[in-house]
Amino acid sequence: MNKLKYRLPQSILLNIYNTLILPYLQYCAIVWANCNHSKLNSLFIIQKRAVRNICKLKYLTRTAPYFKNLHILTIFDTLQVSQLMFKVTFNLLPSSLATYFQINSAVHSYNTRHLQDYHISSVRTAKCLKTLRYSHSGPRMEFITL
Repeated sequence: MNKLKYRLPQSILLNIYNTLILPYLQYCAIVWANCNHSKLNSLFIIQKRAVRNICKLKYLTRTAPYFKNLHILTIFDTLQVSQLMFKVTFNLLPSSLATYFQINSAVHSYNTRHLQDYHISSVRTAKCLKTLRYSHSGPRMEFITL
């Protein structure tokens, strides 16, 4: 993309990004969305380089406003995890995945503030904490209740 940025318009560069780079970033995003930011940082740097090439920016230019203008989500945005939890909330998943998450009211009957939140079981290892089932960014996401 670096060699093409002065030869092609921004719309075509954005199409190249959407066809050649974005599928690799979105593949299994639900699985690796919970890994450490330090491990995702190398992918984020590549993504920032692509945005700089699309907008014909210099190397040290801040890219946050350009992500917003181009309507591109960063690698740290968890759209697919949010979509999964929306489907869990409104029972749009197969029954095998729907039973994967429980609401606190199914676990205990105490009248607490978090009775309608998703229940997170205790785990022994740090590796389990990074799975979608036990992560703090997945099932604990707050949704608007109807």
